[in-house]
Amino acid sequence: MRGKSSKSSIILLLVFIFTGVIIGSAVWSLLTPYIPKIIAGSYEVGTTTGPWSLDISFVKLTFGFILRLNFGGVIGVLLGLLIYYKS
Repeated sequence: MRGKSSKSSIILLLVFIFTGVIIGSAVWSLLTPYIPKIIAGSYEVGTTTGPWSLDISFVKLTFGFILRLNFGGVIGVLLGLLIYYKS
């Protein structure tokens, strides 16, 4: 990305990656009934057993996130990176 500032370049890269994940996961969920079960599944990473809680007498904080990875999301990220570096 010649001629662009590094901050806008990083934001554009994140937009391409995020868009690739969303579109790849959506297409993958549509194709799931037609592909073998071994590659059709998604894998969870994060606080899969439940959120973490920190309870102090005057405030209660709850932390947690789950990232569901599937093959379509990975393909979407790779396509997003390819499009970013080609433009």
